[in-house]
Amino acid sequence: MSRSYARRVLTFVCGVLIAVSIGATADDEIPLEAPKKSPTLVAPASAPTEVELAAPPSRAVKPLGLVIGAKIGAAFAATGGLATAVLAAVELGYRFPVWERRIGVSIEPAFSNPSAVRSTELGTVRGTTFALSVPLLASVNVELGPGLIRALAGPSLEWVASQAALRQFTFNERVTGVGAAITAGYVFHLGPGALGLELRYRVSPTRVAAQAILSHTIGVTAAYVFLL
Repeated sequence: MSRSYARRVLTFVCGVLIAVSIGATADDEIPLEAPKKSPTLVAPASAPTEVELAAPPSRAVKPLGLVIGAKIGAAFAATGGLATAVLAAVELGYRFPVWERRIGVSIEPAFSNPSAVRSTELGTVRGTTFALSVPLLASVNVELGPGLIRALAGPSLEWVASQAALRQFTFNERVTGVGAAITAGYVFHLGPGALGLELRYRVSPTRVAAQAILSHTIGVTAAYVFLL
């Protein structure tokens, strides 16, 4: 009885040992799979907002108020016996930063070279006059339609040199005085400036054929003005 019992116990222990050895061998032969990494979720790019889509506001360029112009035309003497002559002028001015820059001040040196013929008791006198006018003008500039109405008026410093010939005699004289000038016109916006026509009136002391007179001159000029 005891031998039979001992034999059964020994058989049970051997079976357990064999089962354990078989399980260990199976574990060595079957490789363990590495744990799979979970996919990384990438957040989708956020759509641009309306603020990002809107272009940054551009800064408006503030005008400097400068006025630079070139003018050329003809001057017609209303009195004084001067002939029609070419008139050339330049304008340098500034528009004040008030009332939408409608008012300003300009200087407008102008040059003309009229000739004259006068009859005297001694004979016919022929003369040539070189006139330089430097007016200081108050200006008004008003936008109207596709352009600008401009009006300028003020006193002027007049410098006149004349040369007259009578028979065999030649007279050279110079006159400096104060006159006045008025200009009005309309200019169309064109490119960086404005192009248009101006009517001009000027009164100034002068000398024609050795005789001092007060000259009234009307002129028409084409003008191109930069409004910076």
